[in-house]
Order: sequence, then C-alpha cells, then structure tokens
Amino acid sequence: MKKALATTRAVLKDQCEEETEDLGLPVRGAIQAMRATHEARAAQRNVEADEAERLKRLERLNTITPLSNALIGDAHSNWIETPHSSLIGMTPREAAAQSAGLLENATRLLHNLAAELAKKAKWVDELEREASKLFSRPDKLCLCMTVSDPDLPGLASPSVYIKDEQTMQQCLVLLRRRFGKR
Repeated sequence: MKKALATTRAVLKDQCEEETEDLGLPVRGAIQAMRATHEARAAQRNVEADEAERLKRLERLNTITPLSNALIGDAHSNWIETPHSSLIGMTPREAAAQSAGLLENATRLLHNLAAELAKKAKWVDELEREASKLFSRPDKLCLCMTVSDPDLPGLASPSVYIKDEQTMQQCLVLLRRRFGKR
C-alpha cells in the first residue's frame, strides 16, 4: 500500500510516468490529467524518434547518391536502382535508407564497381590505341568499336565485351580480321 501511495504521489507531482490508481483518494481527475500529459509526452518522443530516424535515412541517402554519381558517372542511375544479392536483394538506394551497415556494404560494392569500370576503360583505351593503327578514319574506328560482332559472346561490341587484357587481345584479333576483309 505504501508503494502504491508513493507511486501515486510521484505521478501527481509529475516525477514518474507509471500507471497508478487513485486508491480511493479524491485524485482521479488529477491522475487522468497527468496520464494525458504523460501520453502526450510519449507521443512527442515517438514523433521526435521518427524524425531523427528520417533524418539519418536522408543523410545516408545523401551519402550514397552523390558518391555513386561521382565514382561511376553515367552508370549511376542504373546501378543505384538495381537490386544486388550482396545487399539482400535491395537496391543500393534502399540499402542505404535501411541502415548504416547496409550503406557500408553498398559503398563497398560501389567502390568495387568503380574499380572494374576503371580497369575496363583502361583496356578499351588500349584497344582503341592499337586499333587506330588499323583504321585511317576515326569514324570507322568508332563504328568498329561500337557495332556488335557475331564472333563475340552475346553479339557484344568490342567496347562492351572488353574486361581485361585477354578480352582486349581477343577483340584486337577480331578487328584485325575485320580490317583485313576490307
């Protein structure tokens, strides 16, 4: 009884937010008013927590979006909206919004992709440099680099197919063969 009375007094003095009873005392209205105050505070705390989470989510999105645009340029919009198995089937945008850990995974995935694209660009440049010796006109070189080739898997163009030195050499052989037919 003493504990219940102490709790009731603490609630009436706004020193705690526990559920309490009037214990037969004429304080039912005051207890209900304090309960309404406590419920309003709890609702405000929930709103503040939701807003804090929304701001964190926005901050994570504002981290991955410009980073992907800076690192991979034109490929950014496709990459950020494509689900990835390493992100539990989520898109990088969804993963970043979900949690900081998934943002870290998406960022790692992005850096790996940027490294692959840089490597690919290096070998495409190398192929273009070598192939430019075969073609007198730059427009013919551009055409040969971008037109699909029936000898490449999936009818890919050389600029799409290249991934490393081996595929660059394979494309160079095909371009030499094509140039020889003219």
